This record gives sequence, C-alpha cells and structure tokens, in this order.
Amino acid sequence: MPFKKTIVHLLPDPVQLNSGLDHIIQGLCTARSYHDAVERTILIGPLLSNETDVLSQLGTSFRILHSSRAGVMNHSCSNALSAVESNFNVSILYGMRSFNHPQTNLPTPVELILLDVSRANLHPVNVLKSWIYEEFDLPSDQYERNPQYDLYVKLAPASLAALRALGVSDPSRPAVLISHDYPGVPTALAGMMDPLGAFKTVFWAHEVPTIHRLVESYPGHDTMFSNALLWARRNHYYLTEMFGSQDFFYFHALTTVARHCDHIITTGKHIRQELRFLNPHFDAQDIDLVFSALPYSDVTWDQKNDSHTRLQQYVGNLQGYCPDYIFTHVAPVTVCQAHWRDINILDHLEAHFAQTGKTGAYIIFSTDAHRQDWLNSNCDNSADHARSRRVAHRGQHWALSPAEADLYHYIQDFNSRSTHIKALLVNPLGWQAHKIDSCIPEGMSFSDLHLGTDLEFAQGIYDPCNASTLAVLASGGLCVLSGVNGTCDLIDNFASTPPENVIIADYTQIGSEQAQRETILNIDQSTRDQLEADISAQVAQTIMQRLPASHEQRTNLLEHSTQLADQLNWDELCSSYFLPTLERAYYKRRDQLIA
Repeated sequence: MPFKKTIVHLLPDPVQLNSGLDHIIQGLCTARSYHDAVERTILIGPLLSNETDVLSQLGTSFRILHSSRAGVMNHSCSNALSAVESNFNVSILYGMRSFNHPQTNLPTPVELILLDVSRANLHPVNVLKSWIYEEFDLPSDQYERNPQYDLYVKLAPASLAALRALGVSDPSRPAVLISHDYPGVPTALAGMMDPLGAFKTVFWAHEVPTIHRLVESYPGHDTMFSNALLWARRNHYYLTEMFGSQDFFYFHALTTVARHCDHIITTGKHIRQELRFLNPHFDAQDIDLVFSALPYSDVTWDQKNDSHTRLQQYVGNLQGYCPDYIFTHVAPVTVCQAHWRDINILDHLEAHFAQTGKTGAYIIFSTDAHRQDWLNSNCDNSADHARSRRVAHRGQHWALSPAEADLYHYIQDFNSRSTHIKALLVNPLGWQAHKIDSCIPEGMSFSDLHLGTDLEFAQGIYDPCNASTLAVLASGGLCVLSGVNGTCDLIDNFASTPPENVIIADYTQIGSEQAQRETILNIDQSTRDQLEADISAQVAQTIMQRLPASHEQRTNLLEHSTQLADQLNWDELCSSYFLPTLERAYYKRRDQLIA
C-alpha cells in the first residue's frame, strides 16, 4: 500500500485565491480519499500585503505558529525558520489554516507558509537564474524587469529553504511540489535541481495564459481560435507557426518550461489540447486530466425556495418589482466573460416574457480580483457615499472599475429597451452599500446567488474553470455554457448527452470543416456577431422550454442536480483522477539528470 505523502501546493496568492482555484484546493483538501492518501498538505506563496491585513482576511480559520514580525517564535521549527529569514533576508508567516468539510463542517487543517521576498538576498536568486538557464534554457534576463516574474523567481530559493526548515526534505519520501499554473514554476524547477532528490514536481495547468491572451486579443475570439486550433492540430502546426513567437511574454516562457516537471495535469481536455498546441515538447508528454468536481449538495426544496424568495425580495427592494425568474452571472467582469452574449439571449427572452406576462431579473455579480486596488485609489469608500449607491452609478458616487463601467453602459442600453427583464450590476462595494441600506433581506448571503437562481450564464470566450457554474449545477439551477467552458469537459467525460439542466451554446461552429487557414484567422467581429445572433436565438428557445414553470419541474431539476453532484463529487474524482496521477508523478523517472 502506498505510504502517505506530503503535498506542497505552490500558489500565486494562498490568501486570496481566485474562485476556481479556491474551489479546487478546498475540494481536494476536504475529500476523504485525499485525506487517506496525504499526510501533510502545505500551501505556500508570496505575502502580498502586510501581516495585519492578511490575518484579517484569514480570520479565525488561521492560527499563527511563527512570525518574527508578530513576535510569535515558540514553534519547534522557529529557530530553523528564523535562520531562513536571516540567510535569505525574507519574512515568513507560518501557521495552520482550516477548511471546513461542506457536509460535516469538521475542520481540515493545512499548513500555510507566506513569504515576503521584497528585500530578498539576491545572491541565491541570481544563482538560481543561472541554473535554470543552463538546465532548462529559461533566459531570466529577458523577463527580470517584470515585477511578477521577479517575484516568482525570488520566491523559489526561500520557499525550498522554508520547506526544509519544516522537515520537508527526506529523499527517501520526497514531497510533491504542485505548481498551480505558471507562478510556481520557478520553485518547481528549483526543487528538481535538489541534489538529494527531495522533491517531485507536478505542473497543474488550470489555463494556458498565452492562449487566454490570444483569444481576448483577436476580434473573432473563441470562434476564430477554436477553429484555428482544430486546423493546426489536423495539419501538425504549432502556436508559433500560426500566431508568431510569444517568447516576449514571461508567462509564456514559464508555461513552456513547465514541460520539464515530472508530470503534467490539466483541468480539462481543452487545456490539454492548448498545451500540446503551445509547444511540440508537450505533444510528447503524458498529460493527465483532473477535473473540477461539483461541490457537495444536500440542498432541500425548502432551502432552494427560500433562497429564490430572498433574491426576489432583493430585486424588489432595488427595482420595485418581484421577478418570476432570476438569472445570474457571477464572475469577474472581463472580456473573457462575454456578457454581451447573455444580453443577446435576454433580448429574445424579453420578447417571450412580453407575450406570456412573465418577468425576470438578470443579476451580474462582479468578483473582479483587480477592482479593489483601483477603487482604493479612485473612490470614496465612506459609509455616507456607500448609502447613496443602489442601482445607478454616476457622478461623484462612481463606484465601478473601468471594465465594470463599460459593462454598465451596455446594461443601461438593455434596460432602456426592455420592460419585462431588468439587468442589475452589483460589485462587492455595491453589495456593502445594499447592506447598509437594508436592501438585502434578512438572512441573505452570497451563496443565495448560486442556490436561488433559476439560470446561471457562463458563456465566456475563455473560461476553463468556473466555480460558480459548478455550484449552480449542484443546486438545481439551469446553466448556459459556451462550448469552450471547462465544465463541458467534465460533463462530456461522464455523460453521453448533457443533463437536463445544462444548455450548451457552441459559438465555434462556423459551418465548414474544410475552411482554410487564412479564412479562419480572418474571422472578425462581424462574422462572430452573426453567428452569435443565430446561436442566441436557438439557446433562448431552449431556455424557454426548460425554465421550470411549476413546483414539480423545479423539484425534478433539483433531483437531477443532486444525482449529478453525487456522481461528480470531490471524493470520487480525487480517488479516480488526482491520486492515480500523483502516483504516476511520484514514480516517474526523469529523462535528464539534474544538478
């Protein structure tokens, strides 16, 4: 029987994970099969703000074991950690964080290491840069002026030293370093060069940032890129031959060099195809799939109905009417989320509701990770100003980031022509204002957006891991997914046809599999707009047929969701996909002797 392992998750920000990564980390760590196979779980990453703010964000779920800044140094490893701080000129915050099991609510402890490397000793950093150039052909001199690249490389030597100080350095039982996307790659490469072989390495691609940038940049978006990828794979072309060199982007260089890790996994088939397209070396790699599971669901009809009622009251307090149906889109406001596709469908639903007398509300909840930094420097966040923010955002009470402001103008245009469906943009600052104004009904929480919605839109042009969609699928709501949504990979792998509560809007079908390269690359916005108009009409018709109109239909949807969540839960997917992948990575021999 395999012995229990030590797993180290290398994260870009262990304190404020994006929703998709947070869903994966918490889902894995609380799965019974993961707990049975893993002895220690360590989350490690940069300390991106002062300790006081970090401790406030972590709350009571975190217990400090070592912090020289806070004067907490009574842990058995404090002397060793203090030596690391001195030798590398870094500051370390170490402690235990708890994730509660969604079913039992019992805490699952994991170790958390945060390092402030803003004043790091540059000698070990420069030595590492030299090594990774010699061993992996990664030219740091081209990227070291980028603050993000500089941060990730500075983090690597001190991270490994901190792990050794905590006893994670036994060559007979190597720890597994899992780099979640490219930020952890320098640390993984440094771990591979450990002379005693104390670390195994895994690269877990949740997205391919080079592809992400290309899809956003071209006016044809996913319509163009998906067809370009299919053409390239059929004709044995790679990214450089199709779109030119991308080597000037540091994230492209880090993603490409990640091929040297002991093993590679992705969250879906789309990401695997993108990696193979990225570089010929990935084509020769065994790349395993580890899907994001659905959250545990024990939702009752009464709970769902109560959440739905609270959302109706919330809209009523803001807009003055009680909608029959609630539509949501919970995600960062970016081009990738393609909110305009939602509006296209809502235009068709508006016409249908005008005939049937039904009403609806479309709630966009912005979870933009970069919005708060902009607001801190551009907005008055006082309570007096917050009280004046309800539905409209204007003048001196402007509380939107630039991306949200662009979307808000689009929403205003829709609301000016619609009578039976109204759109509402809410960001965390607006949510705060609504609490102050008592617009949010008593007992309402963020989870009601997932539990109480009738339909969640997720029609992004690049959306490989959408935690909000998974939560709605497990809670009895309908989901409209674009064909490139990562949840489609999960559904396709376990079902011959999509379940009743999944509607797929495929905006990549251009009607000709024989289209030539130049024709595909020249797909522009006008071509995409026409395709989106046709698809939105078809999807709207399907939505009209599937929107529950009775208690029995809502109950049936909830039963289907519960069955789906039981089949695709974290315990099952961890034991069937993640743990076998871990074993393959652990015992894989490296082709190249390093160090």
